[in-house]
Amino acid sequence: MHAAARRLGLALLFVDNEDNPAKAIANADSLLTEGIDILIEFHRHDATNHLIATKCHAAGVPVIAINFPLPGTYYFGADGYKTGWLAGVFLRQYAQKEWSNRSSTCLILPTEGVEATQHTRTVGLLEALKKQSPKGSLPEVKVAPCGVTMQDGYQLTKQFLREKNRRPLRLLVAAFSDPLGIGAKRALKEAGLGESSVIASQGGTIEARRHIRRGGTLKATVAYFPESYGETVLKLAIKILEGEHPPLTTHTDHILLTADNISEFYNEKNDAKL
Repeated sequence: MHAAARRLGLALLFVDNEDNPAKAIANADSLLTEGIDILIEFHRHDATNHLIATKCHAAGVPVIAINFPLPGTYYFGADGYKTGWLAGVFLRQYAQKEWSNRSSTCLILPTEGVEATQHTRTVGLLEALKKQSPKGSLPEVKVAPCGVTMQDGYQLTKQFLREKNRRPLRLLVAAFSDPLGIGAKRALKEAGLGESSVIASQGGTIEARRHIRRGGTLKATVAYFPESYGETVLKLAIKILEGEHPPLTTHTDHILLTADNISEFYNEKNDAKL
């Protein structure tokens, strides 16, 4: 985004919310005091986002929310339903191919964040699982508590296995972020479930791409292409400031990345260097 601002001749003030609601509110207040023309906000907490949106509306400052919607503002980012759908299609097709539609369990690892975003992604996932499933072969669905980090993914998956007091013979894992998926991969490997489980995560980050290329249970990630956000978001901001009325919602592109197609979108040598 900094590079795009330089190319477009824009002054960009950057502050870090540190994933802290109080800090996010203080940052918004400070930026509004500075007299900004538009706020671009990335923050995962629902109640905080409502308050920031209210403050900006009162100040007459338009807002573009990235990935986590703010009420009554422009939105750019993931299409929650589509991302869930893509993961669900992959998991179901994997089960059909590898396990011949025998009974399985789907563990959902949601991220902390705006509740509506999580719900939309879950609906897309479940509808894809249902549509892709022959009659009578739907997996049992379990939803873990929300997490954020790799350690969360590791602990939540271990907790699931302990609570079931058994090792599911066939386990589908829908991790709603790449860190959660990477953590789940470690837990499943330690539990000896490498051959009877599969993970699809969200994000398409370099860490997830590296894990997919290495092999193992993390076999797919839904890409969001955040490296393209800067130019797109700032051009959207210019349109708004020039008085145009673009659509309230703009989605990034999404592709399901697997070992078969990663190299079509990301160069392996470049990923290894970063």
